[in-house]
Amino acid sequence: MKNKYICKKCNKFVASRNDEGEISINPKSKKISLKGKEFRIVCKCGEEYKIQF
Repeated sequence: MKNKYICKKCNKFVASRNDEGEISINPKSKKISLKGKEFRIVCKCGEEYKIQF
């Protein structure tokens, strides 16, 4: 699992995860949704990321 998620398209911070499993998400993201055990985050540029916990 990754600890830091950086957008590949625009190189901006998307989310990070610490050692305890806490996830910090950039509040400026376009869309944040939760489906079961998975976060879907859409960056301002439109790139979509999925983070499982």
